[in-house]
Amino acid sequence: MSFWSELKRRRVIKVGVAYAIVGLGVGEGADIFLPQLGAPAWVVPAGWRKWGPS
Repeated sequence: MSFWSELKRRRVIKVGVAYAIVGLGVGEGADIFLPQLGAPAWVVPAGWRKWGPS
């Protein structure tokens, strides 16, 4: 059994894609709604620096 077929069998690829889509959705939602809720301007960039790409 090849590496890719094992990943497909365990649904690793589908879960990884779903995780990335949900993460981007949460980030975009925070970018839109946090300023409207009165959050300080540093909240979204601080979260992106902590959990985003290095």
